Amino acid sequence: MKLGGQLPNRTKLDKSFFSPWVDRFSLVFLTIAGIISIPKIESILDYWFGSWSLGVTICGLIVTIPLLATSIGKLYVRTRS
Repeated sequence: MKLGGQLPNRTKLDKSFFSPWVDRFSLVFLTIAGIISIPKIESILDYWFGSWSLGVTICGLIVTIPLLATSIGKLYVRTRS
């Protein structure tokens, strides 16, 4: 993989490019944290969703983890520029 290219959906700030490694590390970290927290989240949602709580938990994590990882990457780029 090439380092230093512009990331998708990012505006070019000045003449510098930022590495996508922050996005990758945050995605891996949040995925591991999500996997560890699945039982706790499922037990909380069990009251409202019953037998669907595991599916709702997994679908929710599939949606929120990439969004959070992208937000962390964008925040890092903004603070670094």
